[in-house]
Amino acid sequence: KKALYLALLGGSDFNGYRKESHLMLIGEADTGKSELIKFANTVASKSSMIDGSNTTGVGVLFALDEYDGMKILRQGAMIMNNGGHLMVDEYDKMPKLEQKKLNVAMEQQRAKYNKGGHMGDSECKTTVIASCNPEAERWNESKDIIDNLPFDASTISRFDLMIRLKHDSSESQVRAKMLHITKSKRGEVEQAAKPEWIKGLLNYLRLLKPVFTPEAEELLINKYVEFTMIEQEDGSLPIQTRQMEGIQRLCEAWAKLFFKTRITTEIVEDVITFYQECLATIGMKVDKGISQMDLRGHSTN
Repeated sequence: KKALYLALLGGSDFNGYRKESHLMLIGEADTGKSELIKFANTVASKSSMIDGSNTTGVGVLFALDEYDGMKILRQGAMIMNNGGHLMVDEYDKMPKLEQKKLNVAMEQQRAKYNKGGHMGDSECKTTVIASCNPEAERWNESKDIIDNLPFDASTISRFDLMIRLKHDSSESQVRAKMLHITKSKRGEVEQAAKPEWIKGLLNYLRLLKPVFTPEAEELLINKYVEFTMIEQEDGSLPIQTRQMEGIQRLCEAWAKLFFKTRITTEIVEDVITFYQECLATIGMKVDKGISQMDLRGHSTN
């Protein structure tokens, strides 16, 4: 839920830098992914929800319609929600070629079409919040992370956060879940705030433009360098410069969530901890480990 709010708020708007923070929820069936993005759709001021299994990447960007015997180029969901959000359920069911077209639009923030004499070029600063199932519909603990994810590295790198949702394992969790469902059917579930109120609050917070203090900026760089020095196992996600920019966007969104206009070292610490918790859900190593010297003076981990 925290990750959803960060994706709904996005980072600070600077020329030449993307502020949209894309989010991916991964999990087996019955882990509540669709319900979460449905709720995000209700509190987003400008958004659409699409089903990846019935969608093509071209259709999301542009669509060709018949009108009076002619073909007319129309805007797809990604362009129509420019400045807003696009919720994609069953993202893994979208054909790979179409995913790549969408990936380019997510990163470059422009959608282009040049086919059959029709040309289109539109801005699409749209945040993608997606859900998907693992490879073969079930997470296999004996496999590498990359083998469990139904995407290639280029798709994975577009998302600032990836979170794996797991089934409730304890008896108390299962009981609480069933009790919530039965209460909801009877209309007895109390809401802390109405979706309309949350939507208005998010609209206000989205206008804030938090900036880093020099101390926070230095701490973020140090933390990121530390993180890249952790030895990951084969088959783990690559740590690239894009991840650094993604963490910056998350810090800006986190500051917005607390009505802050300055990003302090405390916010950076909180975001790094949260980011590591998210990566830990899919099996990434987030602890540096202990470096000690052996009797010959060699450093060992």
